[in-house]
Formats: sequence, C-alpha cells, structure tokens
Amino acid sequence: MKSILMAALAAFVTLNAWAGDAGREAAAKVCGSLYYEADQARCLKIVEAADSFETVAVEVCKTAYYDKDKTACLDACKNKSYLEATLKACAEKYYDKDKIKCLAENGKVAAAKAKLSADEREETILEIERVLGNLRRDEIETATRRLKALRDALEKAGKK
Repeated sequence: MKSILMAALAAFVTLNAWAGDAGREAAAKVCGSLYYEADQARCLKIVEAADSFETVAVEVCKTAYYDKDKTACLDACKNKSYLEATLKACAEKYYDKDKIKCLAENGKVAAAKAKLSADEREETILEIERVLGNLRRDEIETATRRLKALRDALEKAGKK
C-alpha cells in the first residue's frame, strides 16, 4: 500500500507538471507556424497567458486553414480538459468555425496553477519530503493528513 501511494504521489507531481508544459509547447509551435509576425505575437500572448493546453486539442487547432482560426481555436481550448470522445467529435466537424465552437462550448475549465513564491515553493517541497518520510515509516494516516493539508494550501494559493 505504501509503495502504491508513493508511486501515485510521484506520478501525479511529475505528470501534472509535464502535461501542461507539453501542451503549451505544442501551442507555441502552432503560433510559430503562422505567416505574419503580428499574428504570431497575438497567438503567443494567448499561449503565454494560459496555464495549460491539451496536446490533442492543439492538434485539432493545427488543422485550421486560416491563421486567425488557429489563434481563435487555441484561445477557445486554453486551460481546458476534454474527454477523448469530445475531442474526436470536435475534430470531425467539417468547418473550422464549428471545430472552434465545439472546443469553446465543451471541456472542463482546468484549475489555475498556483502561483507560489520561492518560500512557498520551498515549503511545499519540504512538506512533500515529510510526507514521503511518513510513507517510508508506514505512517499512512499521518501522510494522508499532510497531503490533504498540502492540497488545501495549494488550492488556497491558486485562488490568490
């Protein structure tokens, strides 16, 4: 049980950070492919302001014919998560405006990333290390309590 919790914690922290960054990188590449520099700049502002993009949603945006539609599509799908079936349905729309509308009207708005100061980040890392120590010592209840408190603190920091 302890090893499962440790693996789940490590996977959650790693995948959560990696997935959002991969989607943002993919979105930035779409912006880089736009013809006009002004369009690229507008597009990159959207990407830089977003916390995350789903890579599959970005792939749907990449299929748009006009640059303005690619940018509008990225704007519609920023900070959202989608079910696989929803993305498939949106991708199958014939007209780009319908794909954009589908992405805009569907999906779940992802929670904003917490903006932590250097001190808060350091304290979070220390708390995760404490939780791992609890798990190594088979102190499951203590680890669970600390994880819940850490989750609550991160949610509170995200609402600042």
